[in-house]
Amino acid sequence: MNTLLFFTVLESIYLFYMYFLFQTKYSFSSAMFDANVQSLGSMFVHNTGVTENKVCMFGKIVALLAIGLAFLRVYALQNGYSKRSLLIGSLVFDIVCLVLAALLNCNAFLYVLPLIFVEIYILGTLKN
Repeated sequence: MNTLLFFTVLESIYLFYMYFLFQTKYSFSSAMFDANVQSLGSMFVHNTGVTENKVCMFGKIVALLAIGLAFLRVYALQNGYSKRSLLIGSLVFDIVCLVLAALLNCNAFLYVLPLIFVEIYILGTLKN
């Protein structure tokens, strides 16, 4: 199994677990627009008081999209796509996800932070 695929699988398992299965009673609801975001509709509501998953449906959809794009990145590299364009695309997607998580849900932001180190490693290998 090549290194990129290995780290993509690890990233995907972690992201799925944290965004779908992980339950906690701690809620870091100091996101800049947290109250306003939750009033947008049921897709953006994340519970803040009891022990349960703290990621809203929108965050879960974005997590699934991120997992799909990570595997698409592996496929594209194995089929000769430009490393430079994949590097730029990955960077843009990672930055958009970080900004959205920071603005909408601090729990989601904290859950995704460990993946930054894996992404830095993966993007470093794409340069070569």
